[in-house]
This record gives sequence, structure tokens and C-alpha cells, in this order.
Amino acid sequence: MDDSPRKQPTSNRSRNRTITVIMSVCSILVVLIVLVVVISIANLKNTNPVSPAPIKSGLSSGNNSPPITSGQLGSGQPNPKPQPPNCVTASQAASEEGQTGCVQFTGYAYTSYSGQMYLNQYSSAPYGFSVWIPAGTPDGSNWLNEYSGQSIDVTGSIVNYNGEPEIEVTSSSQISLAP
Repeated sequence: MDDSPRKQPTSNRSRNRTITVIMSVCSILVVLIVLVVVISIANLKNTNPVSPAPIKSGLSSGNNSPPITSGQLGSGQPNPKPQPPNCVTASQAASEEGQTGCVQFTGYAYTSYSGQMYLNQYSSAPYGFSVWIPAGTPDGSNWLNEYSGQSIDVTGSIVNYNGEPEIEVTSSSQISLAP
């Protein structure tokens, strides 16, 4: 006689329960995937178009006239806000890397999982010019709320970070609303 224990046959009820659970999990996954796709499409529609690049900066010519931009040459585009004499546009910031200067642009707030805070030229990657506010900077989150979506002047050392120009801001004296 065989002394080994006998296996109990699996009931149909148990199998049906397992299949139901698997089908429920699959249905939830499908709904989540559809939700992610819809959100991604909505974010693509909300990206900011690239503004026309200035034709002449007017910054190094020594004259006091404001820069001439493509908007002033009859392109049908509205004229951008005039730059203060000591500020450059976000698109000009890359040519100023390695120098301390002022950049005027409209920033969009972003906070990373690690608490790093940014005001980015564009609301989705590639972000273009960025203001980096290190995690733990006093009043940093207040600056994000105050300046997001606003035209701002940012002063500091312009550095290259992953191929894009950036200024680190640690003091309220470095950031203000543009005139």
C-alpha cells in the first residue's frame, strides 16, 4: 500500500474564484493604461510653443536701443516684452554660459521627488532654460507659487546643466517679477 498523502482535488469553485480575481486585475490594468494615455495626450496639447528667436540682441552693440526681434519685423507675432538692458532672453542664455548675468523669461514650476525645485522655460521636456532652487532653500516653495507662469528676471551665474542653461537661486535678491 502507498503511504504517501493524497492530494486533494482542486474544486471548481476555487478555480473560478482565481479566474475572477485575475480578470479583475487585468481590467484594472487596462483602465490604468487608458488613463495614462489620456493624460499624456492632454499634456502634449498643453506644451508651450517655442518663441521666435531674436534676430538681433542689441546687448553687445553698446547702444541703448531695445533689441529688434522677429515680432517687430511684421511676422504677425505680437512684440515680446522689451528686455531691461542688462537681461537676456532665455533663448540667449546659452550664449552667456560661464558669466554672471540676468535672464528674463516666463517660468513654469516643477518639483522633483527629491524636493529640488525648478522654474523651467517650457512645461515639458526638454525644459530649456531653468532656474534651480535647491531642496531646503528657505522660501523656495513660496517663490515657485509666486513666480510660476509670470515673466521674471533671474540673476546669477549661468551654467550648462545637461546641455541646457541654468541659474541656481538661493536668495530672494536673485529673482523678481519682470518690469
